[in-house]
Amino acid sequence: MELFKAPFDPYVEMISHGDLFVLKANSLSGVTEPREMYDAAKLLVRQMNSIVIAMIGESEVVVNGTCEDRDGRLHRTVHLEPESIHFQFGMGSPELCIYDSLGRLIEPPPSPTRAQQRMTVALAHESISQALLYCGSNPDWFELYKAFECLRDADLLGSAPTKNFTQTANAMFRHRAGKHEMAKKPMTLEEARSLVRRWIFEAADKLAKSGA
Repeated sequence: MELFKAPFDPYVEMISHGDLFVLKANSLSGVTEPREMYDAAKLLVRQMNSIVIAMIGESEVVVNGTCEDRDGRLHRTVHLEPESIHFQFGMGSPELCIYDSLGRLIEPPPSPTRAQQRMTVALAHESISQALLYCGSNPDWFELYKAFECLRDADLLGSAPTKNFTQTANAMFRHRAGKHEMAKKPMTLEEARSLVRRWIFEAADKLAKSGA
């Protein structure tokens, strides 16, 4: 909840005495049918998953339904699937606290979290949005390469060194043996996941700063 807090978009709200967490997002406001809402939320949650995994650690939040406010009462619709959809929060993130000369806490003005800023960029830029979808949860080499292509084709990689990543992917996973030159130091899957997520967030942060 620290990464996605009200009143900024999107945010997670705890209700019903702490036993229900509700995701609220402007991008879902135009959806009226529960199943359509659920399907749209799954895509949003997958993008949030990519952001949270890269920023913090692991703990699971399961998405299992939709909610609707009817005459002041909350109605829930549960959607069952073979696999649960989840994104991950960590144990918390460090916060900078500033005190005045008398030791009183100086409250900073409210502002969206870094995660919310990145979601705003993703929703405004198709290349970032698609890259995040490919990198949710535990992407394999094929999904990582698709995310890389989203950034490359949108010219969002800048001068980032990509040769080791592409050689490892092409020589070991995407094509037959011997078709592509092997990387001198092949990357592991975890290294590739970390690298591609870093490229995504460097591009998102750059877009956010430029106001593009």
